Amino acid sequence: MTMVQRTTFDQFWRQHGAYVQPIGGVKIDVEGHENSVLRGTKVFRKNQRPKLVMFEYLERTDILQALETFHHVGYTRFELSAAGPRAVTEQLLRSKTCLRVQES
Repeated sequence: MTMVQRTTFDQFWRQHGAYVQPIGGVKIDVEGHENSVLRGTKVFRKNQRPKLVMFEYLERTDILQALETFHHVGYTRFELSAAGPRAVTEQLLRSKTCLRVQES
């Protein structure tokens, strides 16, 4: 059996961040585990401030919790719609759409 180590992005960044060029965008695609990933990137998002963090989410994802993690680190939240991006409102928080989060 092969053992695979796991870590959070924040832990990885603490160990290897000095060797990595600045990151301007992050795409998260983890099939329903977005909140776990977002919790593990809190320090990175707060300190490194990537310009764009994008993710899709499934029905089982608590989107309110996911979006709150961005609010706590000072991001403006946007929904991608056919008409283009628009700021997330309480009404949009209750809908099930793909969201984009951009630095304020």
